[in-house]
Amino acid sequence: MTPEIKKNFRDRAVRAVRGLEKERSSFGYINDGSGKRYRAGVFFLLAGDLKRANETFDWFYEEFPDDIGEPVFHLYSSLAAHRQGDPVKARMRLLDTMLSNIFMLPHLVGQRLNAPDIWCQSNRHQESYLLEVEEFLQEPTCEERLWIASELKSSTFVTLKDGYLATFAELKDERDIAKRMSILGKWQSLQAEHLGNGS
Repeated sequence: MTPEIKKNFRDRAVRAVRGLEKERSSFGYINDGSGKRYRAGVFFLLAGDLKRANETFDWFYEEFPDDIGEPVFHLYSSLAAHRQGDPVKARMRLLDTMLSNIFMLPHLVGQRLNAPDIWCQSNRHQESYLLEVEEFLQEPTCEERLWIASELKSSTFVTLKDGYLATFAELKDERDIAKRMSILGKWQSLQAEHLGNGS
Protein backbone atom coordinates (compact mmCIF):
# COMPACT_ATOMS: atom_id res chain seq x y z
CA MET A 1 0.00 0.00 0.00
CA THR A 2 1.47 3.33 -1.04
CA PRO A 3 2.05 6.22 1.40
CA GLU A 4 -0.61 8.22 -0.46
CA ILE A 5 -3.22 5.51 0.03
CA LYS A 6 -2.31 5.18 3.71
CA LYS A 7 -2.60 8.94 4.14
CA ASN A 8 -6.03 8.84 2.50
CA PHE A 9 -7.20 6.20 4.97
CA ARG A 10 -5.80 8.18 7.89
CA ASP A 11 -7.59 11.33 6.70
CA ARG A 12 -10.84 9.38 6.43
CA ALA A 13 -10.35 7.96 9.92
CA VAL A 14 -9.72 11.41 11.39
CA ARG A 15 -12.81 12.81 9.64
CA ALA A 16 -14.91 9.96 11.03
CA VAL A 17 -13.66 10.61 14.58
CA ARG A 18 -14.27 14.35 14.23
CA GLY A 19 -17.78 13.65 12.99
CA LEU A 20 -18.51 11.50 16.04
CA GLU A 21 -17.04 14.14 18.36
CA LYS A 22 -19.17 16.81 16.70
CA GLU A 23 -22.32 14.77 17.25
CA ARG A 24 -21.53 14.41 20.95
CA SER A 25 -20.73 18.12 21.23
CA SER A 26 -23.89 19.17 19.39
CA PHE A 27 -26.42 16.73 20.88
CA GLY A 28 -24.82 15.43 24.06
CA TYR A 29 -24.76 11.91 22.62
CA ILE A 30 -23.73 10.10 19.45
CA ASN A 31 -26.48 9.28 16.97
CA ASP A 32 -24.34 7.76 14.24
CA GLY A 33 -26.72 6.84 11.45
CA SER A 34 -24.00 6.66 8.80
CA GLY A 35 -21.75 4.11 10.55
CA LYS A 36 -18.72 6.32 11.22
CA ARG A 37 -18.20 4.43 14.49
CA TYR A 38 -17.49 1.28 12.47
CA ARG A 39 -15.16 2.87 9.95
CA ALA A 40 -12.75 4.89 12.08
CA GLY A 41 -10.77 2.00 13.57
CA VAL A 42 -10.75 0.12 10.27
CA PHE A 43 -9.32 3.14 8.45
CA PHE A 44 -6.67 3.72 11.14
CA LEU A 45 -5.53 0.11 10.78
CA LEU A 46 -5.41 0.42 6.99
CA ALA A 47 -3.37 3.60 7.46
CA GLY A 48 -0.83 1.61 9.47
CA ASP A 49 -1.55 3.44 12.72
CA LEU A 50 -1.89 0.48 15.07
CA LYS A 51 -1.95 2.59 18.24
CA ARG A 52 -4.82 4.81 17.06
CA ALA A 53 -6.65 1.79 15.66
CA ASN A 54 -6.59 -0.01 19.02
CA GLU A 55 -7.55 3.16 20.89
CA THR A 56 -10.50 3.66 18.55
CA PHE A 57 -11.69 0.05 18.80
CA ASP A 58 -11.41 0.10 22.60
CA TRP A 59 -13.33 3.39 22.67
CA PHE A 60 -16.10 1.83 20.56
CA TYR A 61 -16.58 -1.16 22.89
CA GLU A 62 -16.76 1.18 25.89
CA GLU A 63 -19.00 3.77 24.21
CA PHE A 64 -21.41 1.29 22.56
CA PRO A 65 -21.50 -1.82 24.78
CA ASP A 66 -24.77 -3.05 23.29
CA ASP A 67 -23.87 -2.37 19.65
CA ILE A 68 -23.66 -5.61 17.67
CA GLY A 69 -21.08 -4.08 15.33
CA GLU A 70 -20.55 -5.44 11.83
CA PRO A 71 -18.32 -8.17 10.39
CA VAL A 72 -15.47 -6.13 8.87
CA PHE A 73 -15.33 -3.96 12.00
CA HIS A 74 -15.00 -7.05 14.22
CA LEU A 75 -12.38 -8.59 11.94
CA TYR A 76 -10.21 -5.47 11.99
CA SER A 77 -10.61 -5.00 15.74
CA SER A 78 -9.39 -8.58 16.17
CA LEU A 79 -6.44 -8.03 13.83
CA ALA A 80 -5.51 -4.84 15.70
CA ALA A 81 -5.51 -6.64 19.05
CA HIS A 82 -3.53 -9.54 17.57
CA ARG A 83 -0.91 -7.17 16.17
CA GLN A 84 -0.71 -5.39 19.50
CA GLY A 85 0.07 -8.70 21.21
CA ASP A 86 -3.16 -9.14 23.18
CA PRO A 87 -4.20 -12.74 22.45
CA VAL A 88 -7.21 -12.80 24.80
CA LYS A 89 -8.77 -9.67 23.33
CA ALA A 90 -7.91 -10.78 19.79
CA ARG A 91 -9.56 -14.15 20.31
CA MET A 92 -12.74 -12.70 21.77
CA ARG A 93 -13.05 -10.26 18.90
CA LEU A 94 -12.37 -13.04 16.40
CA LEU A 95 -15.29 -14.92 17.95
CA ASP A 96 -17.40 -11.79 17.47
CA THR A 97 -16.30 -11.81 13.83
CA MET A 98 -17.37 -15.41 13.34
CA LEU A 99 -20.75 -14.84 14.93
CA SER A 100 -21.40 -11.68 12.92
CA ASN A 101 -20.87 -13.54 9.63
CA ILE A 102 -20.38 -17.30 9.87
CA PHE A 103 -18.92 -17.45 6.36
CA MET A 104 -16.15 -14.84 6.69
CA LEU A 105 -13.42 -16.63 8.64
CA PRO A 106 -13.54 -19.86 6.59
CA HIS A 107 -13.37 -17.71 3.46
CA LEU A 108 -10.24 -15.98 4.75
CA VAL A 109 -8.43 -19.31 5.15
CA GLY A 110 -9.47 -20.72 1.78
CA GLN A 111 -12.43 -22.78 2.93
CA ARG A 112 -16.08 -22.58 2.03
CA LEU A 113 -18.65 -23.15 4.72
CA ASN A 114 -21.57 -25.13 3.36
CA ALA A 115 -24.64 -23.71 5.12
CA PRO A 116 -27.38 -23.26 2.50
CA ASP A 117 -30.36 -23.80 4.79
CA ILE A 118 -29.92 -21.27 7.58
CA TRP A 119 -31.98 -18.19 8.35
CA CYS A 120 -29.96 -14.98 8.10
CA GLN A 121 -30.91 -12.02 10.26
CA SER A 122 -29.74 -9.49 7.67
CA ASN A 123 -27.63 -9.20 4.52
CA ARG A 124 -24.54 -8.79 6.73
CA HIS A 125 -25.00 -12.38 7.90
CA GLN A 126 -25.21 -13.81 4.38
CA GLU A 127 -22.38 -15.30 2.34
CA SER A 128 -23.05 -12.79 -0.43
CA TYR A 129 -22.00 -10.01 1.98
CA LEU A 130 -18.40 -11.10 1.44
CA LEU A 131 -18.59 -9.82 -2.14
CA GLU A 132 -19.66 -6.39 -0.86
CA VAL A 133 -16.60 -6.09 1.39
CA GLU A 134 -14.08 -8.01 -0.73
CA GLU A 135 -11.59 -5.12 -0.79
CA PHE A 136 -11.35 -5.22 3.01
CA LEU A 137 -10.68 -8.96 3.14
CA GLN A 138 -7.16 -8.62 1.73
CA GLU A 139 -5.76 -7.13 4.96
CA PRO A 140 -4.96 -10.27 7.03
CA THR A 141 -1.38 -11.41 6.55
CA CYS A 142 -0.36 -15.02 5.89
CA GLU A 143 0.56 -15.37 9.57
CA GLU A 144 -2.80 -13.98 10.63
CA ARG A 145 -4.63 -16.36 8.32
CA LEU A 146 -2.75 -19.28 9.91
CA TRP A 147 -3.77 -17.95 13.32
CA ILE A 148 -7.41 -17.71 12.19
CA ALA A 149 -7.29 -21.26 10.79
CA SER A 150 -5.90 -22.52 14.10
CA GLU A 151 -8.60 -20.75 16.11
CA LEU A 152 -11.32 -22.15 13.87
CA LYS A 153 -10.22 -25.65 14.94
CA SER A 154 -10.35 -24.87 18.66
CA SER A 155 -13.15 -26.28 20.80
CA THR A 156 -14.82 -22.93 21.52
CA PHE A 157 -14.94 -21.91 17.88
CA VAL A 158 -16.17 -25.35 16.73
CA THR A 159 -18.86 -25.51 19.42
CA LEU A 160 -20.17 -22.02 18.66
CA LYS A 161 -19.99 -22.53 14.89
CA ASP A 162 -21.96 -25.78 15.15
CA GLY A 163 -24.41 -24.18 17.58
CA TYR A 164 -24.90 -21.22 15.26
CA LEU A 165 -25.58 -23.44 12.24
CA ALA A 166 -27.98 -25.67 14.19
CA THR A 167 -29.84 -22.70 15.66
CA PHE A 168 -30.32 -20.76 12.45
CA ALA A 169 -31.17 -23.88 10.46
CA GLU A 170 -33.93 -24.56 13.01
CA LEU A 171 -35.15 -20.95 12.80
CA LYS A 172 -35.37 -21.02 9.00
CA ASP A 173 -38.79 -22.68 8.80
CA GLU A 174 -40.08 -22.04 12.32
CA ARG A 175 -42.87 -19.45 12.40
CA ASP A 176 -44.21 -19.95 15.92
CA ILE A 177 -43.03 -16.98 17.99
CA ALA A 178 -42.79 -18.88 21.27
CA LYS A 179 -40.74 -21.65 19.67
CA ARG A 180 -38.46 -19.12 17.99
CA MET A 181 -37.89 -17.43 21.34
CA SER A 182 -37.06 -20.79 22.90
CA ILE A 183 -34.57 -21.62 20.14
CA LEU A 184 -32.89 -18.23 20.51
CA GLY A 185 -32.85 -18.60 24.29
CA LYS A 186 -30.90 -21.85 23.98
CA TRP A 187 -28.48 -20.18 21.58
CA GLN A 188 -27.93 -17.28 23.98
CA SER A 189 -27.25 -19.75 26.79
CA LEU A 190 -24.70 -21.57 24.64
CA GLN A 191 -22.94 -18.31 23.87
CA ALA A 192 -22.90 -17.30 27.53
CA GLU A 193 -21.41 -20.67 28.45
CA HIS A 194 -18.58 -20.58 25.92
CA LEU A 195 -17.72 -16.96 25.16
CA GLY A 196 -14.62 -16.00 27.06
CA ASN A 197 -13.80 -19.39 28.53
CA GLY A 198 -10.48 -19.36 26.69
CA SER A 199 -10.53 -23.06 25.76
